[in-house]
Amino acid sequence: MDKVKQKGILQKTAERIILEVENENYTNDPNAFILDDDETRKLQRIYRDTLFWSGFLGGIGVILLFCTKYAFPHLFPKTLIHLPIVDYSFKYNIIFTLYGFVLAYIELYLLYYVNLKAIKKLVVVCNYPHPSNPDFKEEVVKLAQVGLEKAGKHGKEIGMNPYQGVPKIALTLYLLVNFYKAALSNILIRVVISRLGGRTLGRVFMDMLGVPVFAFWNILASRKILHEARIRIFSKPLTEKFVKEMFHLHQHDKEFQSFIYDTLQYISIIKRNYNYSHFMFGNLLLKTFSIPAVAKHELPENYFERLEHSSEKTKRGIEKVIIFGMVIDGKISASEIVMIKKAIDHKIILSTKEEIQLLCKNYYKGKGLPGLVSIL
Repeated sequence: MDKVKQKGILQKTAERIILEVENENYTNDPNAFILDDDETRKLQRIYRDTLFWSGFLGGIGVILLFCTKYAFPHLFPKTLIHLPIVDYSFKYNIIFTLYGFVLAYIELYLLYYVNLKAIKKLVVVCNYPHPSNPDFKEEVVKLAQVGLEKAGKHGKEIGMNPYQGVPKIALTLYLLVNFYKAALSNILIRVVISRLGGRTLGRVFMDMLGVPVFAFWNILASRKILHEARIRIFSKPLTEKFVKEMFHLHQHDKEFQSFIYDTLQYISIIKRNYNYSHFMFGNLLLKTFSIPAVAKHELPENYFERLEHSSEKTKRGIEKVIIFGMVIDGKISASEIVMIKKAIDHKIILSTKEEIQLLCKNYYKGKGLPGLVSIL
């Protein structure tokens, strides 16, 4: 069945919102995704406006939920529920729960709209993807999925496993906490406040604690979406140029090519997540060097030892691949810095961690990757 026919109304609507960019004025400069100061300010304004409305939606949802309940209590009567198997009866406010679900769905769709409009503005400011690009529609579909928080676990397609070496129990707990973090944080704050304030705070105050909590998580979610969309816009043209440069330098270097797959998995382990930009980079690198993808590729224990005994040309080439893979998602965490230091100790990376951090910072600002991608 054609995948286009399987798209839901929400996906189609999301794509239509972003496709509105076709009516905007674009520059034909192939390096237009490198931002000037004015475009950087526009980007910052998009962030401020989007995060404000995201926080507002999160807070107003909680306010409407409980204010309606207090203003019209007769609309939310409790229903007596009897469990015959255990012969237990209790009262539960079913109508209030259903009302909460309705408000949550309305808030969710409004949040989608705010985020998708912001992504459309990002595309216009960054001049990418351009309507003249052959893969423009495909890129729009992917950006729409980001706006709908359907980013997916990219990387599995080429056998990457960012959680190699992580115990399954620890991984399961991490994913559960991450999924329910908004509700868990609200419960935790309620418990702490109730312990500190006792009954003196009142029921209304306790209910209103959800306003800053859900506003905060909405802002965080929108910030994450904007980050992902921004990086996808920046990374695509840079990745194509970088891989083209690597192929030009190492197309006949079998030693360099033998380290490509291991290096991609090494970067994946450092990142500890399924990242689209890294997948796109890895997939293009493998295809360009005609390296067949496998279902599962794990990093061998002797990776550093083999790399240390390789030629200087191979080391410097792999150094570029590692640094590019580290910065292409626009962030370097504290745990990643530890891994960078290890690579520096093994003389695999000659650049300092400060230089790599500065490179990543400038890249995130839309300044490209000068020195790493020379054909700009």
